Amino acid sequence: MVMESPERNQDFCNKCDEETIIFCPSCNSEIRGEYIVPGVISVTSSYSFPKYCYNCGTLYPWTKRILKAANELADKIEDLPKEEQDRLKKSYNDLVNEGPKTEVATTRLKNHG
Repeated sequence: MVMESPERNQDFCNKCDEETIIFCPSCNSEIRGEYIVPGVISVTSSYSFPKYCYNCGTLYPWTKRILKAANELADKIEDLPKEEQDRLKKSYNDLVNEGPKTEVATTRLKNHG
């Protein structure tokens, strides 16, 4: 893979102040960035950071932090029974995986929001 503009790399993220990475911490595969088609100019970008490694399936550190924060929030909802807290936590995982259960998880979260 060729890095299009390596001079634009940053040591730390300007949004979360975490150290930036370009390789998966688990399998050392390169993290895919935005795909640039040679000769085509794009005015808008639909790129979003990947949530997990395409090669080994491990969640990236930023995804793990988001899930951890969401799970901590679910634990703090005092008037919610433990079983329902656990269901919410599972819904968070289903949202991240973007699979067949994502729509069900989205509906479940909307009903508790």
